[in-house]
Amino acid sequence: FTLLLKLFFITAVLAIVPAITWADQDNTVQDRSAEILETIEAIDDIKPSQWGIRNGCISVNKIRNIRFLDDQLAVVYLRGKKGLLLRLRKECRGIKDQNFSYEVRGGQLCPRFDRFILAKSGIPCEIETIQPYVKLPIE
Repeated sequence: FTLLLKLFFITAVLAIVPAITWADQDNTVQDRSAEILETIEAIDDIKPSQWGIRNGCISVNKIRNIRFLDDQLAVVYLRGKKGLLLRLRKECRGIKDQNFSYEVRGGQLCPRFDRFILAKSGIPCEIETIQPYVKLPIE
C-alpha cells in the first residue's frame, strides 16, 4: 500500500510537469509515467524463482556483490542484471560501513539459518528475508 501511495504522488507530480514544459517534453514525461506504472503492475507478477530464490534461499554462486543501504537492508547484486533485497532480523550497527563475511550452509544464503559477521567485532547479524528487488525507472 505504501508503494502505491508513493506511486500516486509521483504520478501526480509528473502530471503537473507537462503544464510547465515545452510540448515536445510533454510526451517524454507521459512516457516515463507510463513506464513507472507498467513496472508497478509487473511487480505483482514477480515470482521469486525468476530471481533464483528457491525455498527462500539464493545460491552463493549467483551473488556478484552485496551492498548494505543501512544497518538492516542490503541489495544483493546477482550475476546478470537482477538484484535481491535482503533484510536482517534487526539492525546490525555498523554493517554498512564495516567489512563483513557471511556464514552459509550448503552453498546457499538462507533466511533464519545464515548470518553476516562483522569483521571488527565478530557480531553476528541474522538474515530475516531475501526478496526480488525491482528498481523503479524514476531516474
